[in-house]
Amino acid sequence: MLTKSDLDAAELLAVARQAADDPTFELLDWDLHVLSNGGSVNPDGLLRVDGHGCGAGGIRPWTVALKVINLAPPEVPTTSMAYFQRESIAYAESALSRLPGPIRAARCYGVTEEGATARIWLELLAGRSGRDWDLADYAFAADQLARFHAAYTATTPLAGAPWLGQALARSWQSILPFDIAWAAPHVRAVFPPSLQQRLEHFGAEHDRFLDASERLPQVFSHNDYKSRNLFIRPNAQGAEEIAAVDWGNCGLGPLGGDLAMLVSGTVFVLDWDPARAHKLSAAAWDAYAGALDASGLGHQMPQARLGYLLWSVLFYGPPLAGIAAFTLQEENYDFVQRVFGCSPTTYGEALATLADFTLDCADEARTLLPQLNM
Repeated sequence: MLTKSDLDAAELLAVARQAADDPTFELLDWDLHVLSNGGSVNPDGLLRVDGHGCGAGGIRPWTVALKVINLAPPEVPTTSMAYFQRESIAYAESALSRLPGPIRAARCYGVTEEGATARIWLELLAGRSGRDWDLADYAFAADQLARFHAAYTATTPLAGAPWLGQALARSWQSILPFDIAWAAPHVRAVFPPSLQQRLEHFGAEHDRFLDASERLPQVFSHNDYKSRNLFIRPNAQGAEEIAAVDWGNCGLGPLGGDLAMLVSGTVFVLDWDPARAHKLSAAAWDAYAGALDASGLGHQMPQARLGYLLWSVLFYGPPLAGIAAFTLQEENYDFVQRVFGCSPTTYGEALATLADFTLDCADEARTLLPQLNM
């Protein structure tokens, strides 16, 4: 675990001066606290560094967030989901500060690499997030996502950046291969018999769904757009905006794909009741579709709908068998309780409910694929 003695005084001063917007700022005191410890890419968790300093405005407090991530080994392709330093590179190149909006990234105060880790110094975001959201908040997030995707099609920022995530559904499937997890009877037992049959049946269509998702219009996406990574806060004009953290998967994805993260990804971490996934889906899609139409992309509505459906099942259908295998290992029980707030048994029931919902998405996708000649 990172301690105060691990932080360089000169680096910390430079960060504090940026956070305070004062080049004369001098540190008087500071401390280190854990904000969250649920990450796998950042095992030290997300840290809060704060204290007091003195500058042009006198003595005042300052605070920043610090994310420490493990770097991927050199053999990992830069486009893979396992290329963990993507977020640090995106911040270091100021790429996330140049996005067209309306979604914003947290302000970055600096990125440093040391050994096999990178440190990302960030604005500490505040606002409504995660389980604090109601249905209207999800509709707003879906609306802003559609406008963000539409803005990308108009400006194509970051085109050609070598670190952009691509074909991430394939990466996810390789990380959580269905066949290996499904070979274990205790994993299959998490899913009721009728659901087992549906999951097995999907295996025959898996490659067709993957291929179709990559043939759809591709847009720059957050690719982990679930509610606990998003904050609704007032912008400089006093209107509400979405500020997002955890850009480690950012890159290309199908139009509509990130909406699957907002719906199924949020259910996956239990920030929304799995039994009400269909209700969340309907509200989010209506808002996303309305904003697409208002942004001039109404003609791509069928493609966006298919992108949403395909990524729902590709990320949160068969891969849930691998998640079940992980959560059923005794050494991971504490992780399950810490991240999801429940026992492995209760979480297994949630996974089954989510898989049932995403397989409904697969059923609808089957009807759309031939209509779009896929």
